[in-house]
Amino acid sequence: MKQFIEGALIVAITISITLWLAPMGTYLSFNRNIGQAVWLEKQNMFGQWEKTTVFFGYYNNSSACLDFKDTYTKKYYADEYRCREVKWRGE
Repeated sequence: MKQFIEGALIVAITISITLWLAPMGTYLSFNRNIGQAVWLEKQNMFGQWEKTTVFFGYYNNSSACLDFKDTYTKKYYADEYRCREVKWRGE
């Protein structure tokens, strides 16, 4: 499992909210044929959820996100993470 996570880290698309959120949102909105994309979100110190990573292109995007969530939860046990489906514009 650890090797899968480490290997997946190489191919995972990690998005910095401050630099890439808007362009990636635009990309995803025009490319719905990638399947149901899933966000990994982290709760900040104010209780708000921040989008950190988007998963798409996996056989099961939700499962990939949950694997990462479990890994991050074990390493950063004080932080809260969750996986949420990407909401397309107009939904």
